[in-house]
Amino acid sequence: MGFLDFFKNSPEKEIKEIELEALDEWADSLVKKKLESKKPELEKIKEEIYNEIKTLRDNIDKLRNSELKNPDIPDRAKHIMEGNRKIYVEKTESLLNEIEFPNDFENILEFHSAFDEYLNIFTNSTEKSYNVLQEFFVNEINVISGNLRKLDYLITKKMKKISEDAKLRETRELKNKISEIINKKDYEERINKKISSSKKALQKMEKEKKEKTKQIEAIEESDEYREFLDLINEKNILEEKTEKAKKEMNDSFSILKPALKKYERLSLKDKLIRKYLEDPVKALLEDEDLEITEVIDKMMESIRKGELELKEDKKNKILGNTDRFNNEYFKDFLENYNNLSKKLNELKNKIGEIKLADEIEKIKKEQSLIDSKIKENEFEINKTIKKLDEIDIGNSKKELEKDIIENIGERILVL
Repeated sequence: MGFLDFFKNSPEKEIKEIELEALDEWADSLVKKKLESKKPELEKIKEEIYNEIKTLRDNIDKLRNSELKNPDIPDRAKHIMEGNRKIYVEKTESLLNEIEFPNDFENILEFHSAFDEYLNIFTNSTEKSYNVLQEFFVNEINVISGNLRKLDYLITKKMKKISEDAKLRETRELKNKISEIINKKDYEERINKKISSSKKALQKMEKEKKEKTKQIEAIEESDEYREFLDLINEKNILEEKTEKAKKEMNDSFSILKPALKKYERLSLKDKLIRKYLEDPVKALLEDEDLEITEVIDKMMESIRKGELELKEDKKNKILGNTDRFNNEYFKDFLENYNNLSKKLNELKNKIGEIKLADEIEKIKKEQSLIDSKIKENEFEINKTIKKLDEIDIGNSKKELEKDIIENIGERILVL
């Protein structure tokens, strides 16, 4: 059954269409209308309350000034009586001072609720004094109790009945709910504005990202950049050749390594040998006179003479390469390696002069930063949309319409 079908069971009531923002004023008008019919009764109760207060104040004075019927009682009993009479009188007057009839009858709900609370506090705080005074001024204290019961009846019974008939409490709760929904609606509007603003910012960032991509593409399509790529390719080829030359030399010395390790302990060139064992290419670059050839020749002679003990396979492998490790072999390597290094350094300097790579790297960093911001923005938008879905103003309006017909008896459609 739909919401409007709910009202079809009450044809005697007409459905009123009311804007959400106008509901608060509409609820006030209902209360005023109902209280207006009760105004004569309220005025009468107000007069009765003030008359009762006046009577009660007179009776408090009588209690304050009353003399003991039996003055011949112990002084201690008199002190107890005087102390409790003072307390009871002061607390009763304090209670009366709290009674201030509201100028606006719409506030009688707070008025009778507050008095009910004050009266409970008064009763609990004066119980001892009341019991003591019953022993000394029973008539006076009973009269005051009668006055208080009359006030209680007028305020918490008769006025409460009027506030219930006027649906003051229900209307107050209704107004609170209306305020909550209006706040929800305002919040919803703020969220929608935030989402709209975030989406605009997202579009701007997406545009900036595309512009950065176009800048990179424009650079990459230029002749200068193609030349830059050719140089990078040439550099890579030279680096491969350089590494290959280094590997070949290192592999060559790996053949000699077992023998060099043993010969190091016998040779006066032990420091030189140690350098070659650690890094053959670096040692060769530093060995300007190619002293290593002399060391190798002497080591080979020691191997032939059997002065160096080596396994037969390693010995044969080393002696099989006797003619390889000569000045010409090392000079050819150094010439080739130095030429490669020279060309590589020249290429690196030339590449370093071209700023396109730095420019592309800078643009890519800017693009990466934009990407991070886009992700953050998208996350915030999704989180905000989730909050928006949780608000559900439509459902809140339907619940409000149901509350109004159940508690106020009016059929409305909240717009």
